[in-house]
Amino acid sequence: MFYNDLHTFHTELKKLLEKVTSNTENLGNLQLSWCEGISGIILYLCMYDCDGNKDIISKYQEFVFNHHLKMMTGYCHGITSLLQTTVYNQNKLLMKKIQQVILACSERDDHGLLMFQGDSGKTDLFDFGIGSMGYIGVY
Repeated sequence: MFYNDLHTFHTELKKLLEKVTSNTENLGNLQLSWCEGISGIILYLCMYDCDGNKDIISKYQEFVFNHHLKMMTGYCHGITSLLQTTVYNQNKLLMKKIQQVILACSERDDHGLLMFQGDSGKTDLFDFGIGSMGYIGVY
């Protein structure tokens, strides 16, 4: 019974993705984000059945990336949330593209520390998302 409920939820979630992405005019950083949007749904699909959802995951990873100018680089509301999903499906090309965007939006402070664009649009060390900072260096 639990499996049937989960399968139904999974099917409805994919329908919701189609609906949300059909109107790109109203998409903003929250609709694309990890905490409230498409990046979070992609992460769920990766964790639920990455191999079985391979095509839909790749499709929506590209979709979010193609709208990255509406996002900051932070983890929760930004493009870094999408970076986490590329680890699950080994999408190395997209991983590199995201890393390039993140680094292009960063700058060095007076002490030589790399500062990232936070949710506020200002650069800092912490809005970037401590949980995902290692992904840039690891891959």
